[in-house]
Amino acid sequence: ILTAAYARLGFFDEVERILDRSPTLLELESCLEAFERYQVQDKLRPWVCAMIFDYLSDKDEEEAYRFAIVAVEGEQRFGLALPSETIARIDAWITTGSSVLFVCPESRTAYIPGSRQSPISGISHLDYVAVPRPE
Repeated sequence: ILTAAYARLGFFDEVERILDRSPTLLELESCLEAFERYQVQDKLRPWVCAMIFDYLSDKDEEEAYRFAIVAVEGEQRFGLALPSETIARIDAWITTGSSVLFVCPESRTAYIPGSRQSPISGISHLDYVAVPRPE
């Protein structure tokens, strides 16, 4: 929670130092377990996921993507939507900013902002896979 506050206040060096020492927060499953174990308030969870997405976006794009999806789906998952500017920034990274393209493993449908799943297969965006971007 303190790290999320640092991120919101712009103390990014402090965020980096804390997350560098917190490997269990950097994997989505263990992070979500930590939310439950430490009873992190639902309204803070999308912010923490967005912060970890930012941290991972240039270190581990596939795991960053998973945190991005959970952050963007904050309203449905936790009852709190991030501000539209934050969602737009994350969506832009997913669609054009990352070095890979995130697609449905079955239909090969690319991530669609504002949707939670492939319109063809119904597979959740969270289960999309990374593929090389077409040139």
